[in-house]
Amino acid sequence: MTTTLTGANSFQLQQSLRQIIGDFIRVHGDLALEKLDAVEATYEQILGAVESLPFLASKKMVVAYDLSLNKEAAEKLEQLIGRAGDSTELVI
Repeated sequence: MTTTLTGANSFQLQQSLRQIIGDFIRVHGDLALEKLDAVEATYEQILGAVESLPFLASKKMVVAYDLSLNKEAAEKLEQLIGRAGDSTELVI
């Protein structure tokens, strides 16, 4: 599943993100959460996080902050979303 958080209200975006992450951690634990700053990370690092299997959990969540600011990742967004397996929840 892919969740996209967009909009101009940064407070509401942060609140929604905290809620999504909190709900996920309550069920799957914090070891199943991976956060990436897409400005700092390469496309390959982001793709690796999306494709990798969960560790000690049935699902994992990958949160990619500011993905639109990573030119390569933004251009290959469709491929990135398509590579997320059933056991991966991607939050952009």
